[in-house]
Parts: sequence; structure tokens; C-alpha cells
Amino acid sequence: MNNEVIVPVLERTVKAWSDLTGSVEFKSLASTGSQLKSELREHGFNLTSMKISEGRTSTKITDETILPVNISLNGQLTNDLIILVLPDKIDLGMLSYKEAKTELKDIFDKDEAFKILVKETKGNWTQFTTEQLNEVLSWYSNNNKKKTKKETKKTATPNSLNRVTKTAEEPVISINKVKDAINEIYNGINTLLSGVALFNSAMSQNTVSDVTDSELEEMAKKFRG
Repeated sequence: MNNEVIVPVLERTVKAWSDLTGSVEFKSLASTGSQLKSELREHGFNLTSMKISEGRTSTKITDETILPVNISLNGQLTNDLIILVLPDKIDLGMLSYKEAKTELKDIFDKDEAFKILVKETKGNWTQFTTEQLNEVLSWYSNNNKKKTKKETKKTATPNSLNRVTKTAEEPVISINKVKDAINEIYNGINTLLSGVALFNSAMSQNTVSDVTDSELEEMAKKFRG
């Protein structure tokens, strides 16, 4: 008796997304994870040390995976897929590609010497991957910590190190500070609600073409780590 699994071949639309590549939409005849990976590589996705998931069904895509079909959404069936390509392991505290690139640009705007150093030792930073951007940010942070420690040693004296100071009177919290704290909490809640709305919007779409990059980024958050 032949136990071979027969996999239907059908054309579907795939919308794939990664931090580095962004979103790419293409027609696919893939029915297995291995076939889909080949198509992703053809469309410019680097799959080295990456994990692949289908965003709506949370299916983890491996070479042996039979790709989902007849996905039920809002009372309708679709075979189209949302594919998220993310680093297989992300260190706690690692920034996304967009966040890391923005932060590094801000550092370069303030520190021209460090920008030159990075260019000479590591190349064109605009071509870095998410991991490379985070490595440079970590490098910069560690160098600043070392500088701070050296400056502290230079300015500190034996008397200042051993001196016992009297405890100052408790500071009075101003009304403005309280208002600022309340505003920060309020803004944080609004940001959270906005993120939930984006995620729900992406999950409710029946056509992958309608899903925006912002919605894909929000959807990707639950697959990170």
C-alpha cells in the first residue's frame, strides 16, 4: 500500500515580509515549505539563520511543512499566505531593523568620528542586517561606558570617594511632573491600543494585497524571540 501524501498544486498569492527586505508579493505554486523557501530566495530573501512562519495560522514553515490551504477568515476560505521571515534567535533588548537604523543614524549625526570608524572597519552601514546594526549599537554603548568610567576615575579624589554626605531633604514633586507622568501613561496606552488595532486589522483581511507593511510589522511581533 502506497502511503505517499498527495499534495495539491495550486496557484496562490504570497505576501512575504522581513525586517531587511520589507514586503514582497508574488504568485506561488509552492505546496511544501521546501518549495516556498526556494521561491523566497528567488525574490531576494536571505533565509540563513531565519525562521519562517505563516502569519494568520501561526504555522511554522520547515522543509517538510505542507502549506496551509482553505484558511477560514471572516466566513470565507482563502489559500493566500502571509509569510514572515524573522531571525531564528533574537537577543533580549535587540531592536528591530527600522529602530536600530534610526538610532544609529542619530548617533552618527552627533558623533562624526564614530561614523568614520564604522565605515572604515565595517563598511557601508546602510547595507547592514538587523543583527549587524544591533552589534554596532552595542559596540558604541560599551565604548561610552568605558569612557565614562575613565572620566570618573580622573575626577574622583580619595576625599570625595570616602566623604559621607548628609541626606538632602526629600524633593517636592511638582504638579508639572505629575502631569508629564500621566501624559506618558496615556500615550503609552494609546500606542498599545493602536498596535492591537493594526494587528486585528491585518488578521481580518481576506486579501493579502490589502495588508500594509505596518500591519505586517505588528503581526511579526508575536513571532519574535
